[in-house]
Amino acid sequence: MGKRKSFLVFCAAISILLFSFPGKALSENWYLINEYDITTDNSKTFRMRVVARVKNKDFCYELAGMRKGKLAGGILISTDCVSGEEYDKALEGVFRSVPTKEPYITLIDKYENETIIDFLSVPKETIVSLVKKIAERFRKEGFLGVRIISHKEKEQKEEKQKEKQQKEKPAIDILVIGSTEEDVKDVKGAPDETIGRVWFYGKDMVIFGPNGKIIDYSDFSETLGIKK
Repeated sequence: MGKRKSFLVFCAAISILLFSFPGKALSENWYLINEYDITTDNSKTFRMRVVARVKNKDFCYELAGMRKGKLAGGILISTDCVSGEEYDKALEGVFRSVPTKEPYITLIDKYENETIIDFLSVPKETIVSLVKKIAERFRKEGFLGVRIISHKEKEQKEEKQKEKQQKEKPAIDILVIGSTEEDVKDVKGAPDETIGRVWFYGKDMVIFGPNGKIIDYSDFSETLGIKK
C-alpha cells in the first residue's frame, strides 16, 4: 500500500506541474486583457480590446477583480490574465509604439500600467474615426499619455516632406531633349492623351525614351516650348 500511495502522490505532483506550465515557460510579464463591446452612433457594435502590462500575476488578478463594467463607453464582456513568451513577442511592437496596419491607442491607466487599446473587425473606412473618438473619451475619463499610433501619421509626415521638397525644387520653364516626364508636367501640365511613351498636347507630341526622358517631339502649334 505504501508503494501505491507514493506512486499516486508522484502522479499527482506531475499533473500539477503539467497544468502549471502549459507549453512554454511563463515570462516575467503579465498582461490583463479586457474586451468591451463598443456601440457607435450608427448602432453598429465593435469589439474593443484593452491590454495592460502589469508587474506580476497577483497584481493582474487583483486588477481583474477591480475592473468596472464600463470603460470609454464600452461594456465589459471578458477579462483574462495571461503570461508567456508568445505574448511578449506579439505585444513587443505595440508597447514600443510601433505603427501597425490599423491605428491603435496607447495610454497609462489609473494604476500606472502601460496599456494599449485596439479594435477587432472594424471596417477600414470606420477605424480612424472610431479610434479618434475613443481616444478622446479616454482623455475625458482622466487617463494619461493618450496617443494614437498609426501608419497614417507616418504617411502624412512623408507627404508633407515631399511637398516641402517640391517647393524647394527649382522652377523649370524651359524644356529640352533629355527633359524628364516630371519636367514636362511642371511646364505643360498633364497631357491631353498618352499612347505608350507618347504624350499629346492637342496636335503636338512629346516622345519619351525608356528612361522617361524626351528623345523627340512634334511642335505643330509651336507652343511646346522645347529648345533644340
